[in-house]
Amino acid sequence: MPGPHLSGLSQGGSAGASADLQAGLTNPDHAAAPVDTELGGNTFLGLLSGNTENPGHMFMNMHAGGFGGGIPGLDMWPYTASMQTPPASALVQPVAQAVLRQEVMPYLTRIVEELHREVHHAIATKLSEFRKEVEEMLSQATAEALAKVKDEGQERNANLTLAVHYYTIELIGCPTKTVKGPTGRLYYDLPAPLADDEEPRMAVDGTRLWNPDWAVDVNVGINAQFIRAVVDIVLQNGPFTHDIDIDTVSRETVELYVRVYFRNLKAQYKARATVEGQQKLEVTSKKHARLQRKKRKAARMRKALEAFKAAHGLENTVGVEMLCHTDWQSSEHSDIGEATEGEWTEHRDRAHAGAQGVEVRRLVWRSEKLNRIYAHLRVLAKTVVSESAQRRGRFRGPRINYNTEVPRQKRRRVASQGTTPHFQVDKPYKECVSAKWAGSTANGEAILEGAPDAPTGWTIFNLVIPDDALEADDLGWVADIDDTAM
Repeated sequence: MPGPHLSGLSQGGSAGASADLQAGLTNPDHAAAPVDTELGGNTFLGLLSGNTENPGHMFMNMHAGGFGGGIPGLDMWPYTASMQTPPASALVQPVAQAVLRQEVMPYLTRIVEELHREVHHAIATKLSEFRKEVEEMLSQATAEALAKVKDEGQERNANLTLAVHYYTIELIGCPTKTVKGPTGRLYYDLPAPLADDEEPRMAVDGTRLWNPDWAVDVNVGINAQFIRAVVDIVLQNGPFTHDIDIDTVSRETVELYVRVYFRNLKAQYKARATVEGQQKLEVTSKKHARLQRKKRKAARMRKALEAFKAAHGLENTVGVEMLCHTDWQSSEHSDIGEATEGEWTEHRDRAHAGAQGVEVRRLVWRSEKLNRIYAHLRVLAKTVVSESAQRRGRFRGPRINYNTEVPRQKRRRVASQGTTPHFQVDKPYKECVSAKWAGSTANGEAILEGAPDAPTGWTIFNLVIPDDALEADDLGWVADIDDTAM
């Protein structure tokens, strides 16, 4: 910001004084006498300090203390007897007042206003960061609490989950889903919060129906009351309607389940409030569906591990159970991706996948060794995993749709018994990463070099799986890799 200028010097005092001052400033010979700079400086500092209410009094005190000492022709105040030019220090006083009033004070005001804005912005930024940190802490606490429940009970209590979902929706008053939502999926049409003057809704049997405030946290106001109401009815009716053992399920556990489900409903409500939210929800819905398919694929592989070990020998399959990661599974898609519709449809029809068939997009970073292990596990899974429902057809899509994502490094919390809880990053082993991919991808070589070696004693990567043990589509993917360097 530019500082104050001295244009006010030509505006303060009388015309004669201004002229004399201008002459003195431009031509030193016009100065009638030397100026007491120490006294003049003190005077200006006094003005800057805000002592401007009675400048005449200030200057009279200065005169009494020797204001005119050493200045020829000046032996009285005011200047009525002398024909000589008054000292510059006397002329500066009214001009300094004008500068203060017209230049310095507005300048200082602007500085203060800018500081206020900067401080306000800084506080708002810090509050936003703090809010995000609190949300992350709550999410982390919820995840850790769920992990603790899982550790203690080995698995999530399915009956308790069903009871919490059922009574939460019942107390909200929308027990059935809509016929079809904007994203093509069924959803609960959750009620909006009540206005201040609105009475609570009531069910036919007189039970209160709740309208949570979806804009605030689960622990605030009406939401906290709603959570308690759901917990109470789950503990009261759950043992009879959902076979919940209240001797082993604590109130804190029930409340945790209710909070998790409430946050889920809250996110759904907020997402459907706008067109942008609905579009985002549709994208999220597709991602969730793909993730669920990857989870099912990894689970099917794990169920085939015993058959895999029996087929190849325990001594040759050490470490195989550590390779069935969800994140390492190929994804399945119902959209055409980067391919043309004709090209995509041709691949689907050639594989006889049907109109509802999904395209399998393999992860190109996976090595030939890992792909062969996965392919044989899938073959064996068909013999050991019973299908309760008809699976959609799957096909190998166009090369342009291959998944080019880099290996995901997952940070997870480790809390083994007898050790201090800590976080570790899971990376694919060096033997899992394709050398061909690493050599043709930005940062690929660095990722391959940074990947850890398989633990000592593992034999799974020395196993040779013949082509005749794999399906035709899998052989096609294996042919794409050719990791001769590994």
